[in-house]
Amino acid sequence: MLGIIGLGGIYRDAYKDALAYLQKKDIIVFDINKNSSTYAVKHAKKNGLEYMIANSVREVFEEASEICLFLPPKEILPVIKEGVELANKNIVTKFIYIEKPLGVNYSESKEIKQILNAYGIKLYYNEVFLHSSTTDILVEEVLSMRNGKVTSIE
Repeated sequence: MLGIIGLGGIYRDAYKDALAYLQKKDIIVFDINKNSSTYAVKHAKKNGLEYMIANSVREVFEEASEICLFLPPKEILPVIKEGVELANKNIVTKFIYIEKPLGVNYSESKEIKQILNAYGIKLYYNEVFLHSSTTDILVEEVLSMRNGKVTSIE
């Protein structure tokens, strides 16, 4: 099962249609804003999908083998701590994808990575922002081949 925590702007702007396109049936969502959760469920239904709404972060960590965190950077560490501490031995999560800066500073980023490692959760991370020139810079760098030929992008 796929879990999504954070159904605000970046989910609506960049991910809702992509996730609907996958036609994945087993998705559990959570957001502290009930309107955001309701919006995600309505959008899914429009695409023939049925998302389940979780009642807590803990529930997502207990039900989803993979989780996408679409959260503001300052919320990532507290959500991960809440999820792993409350779920504890009931964690089924094996993968977490974070779409943001990993943390608000180096020490917080390091702590996030240490927590995930301690629970055997593999981190997938993306710092390409929808509303910035980062993507253009990345494409330019890859195409320049200054650092050699790209063999894979994950």
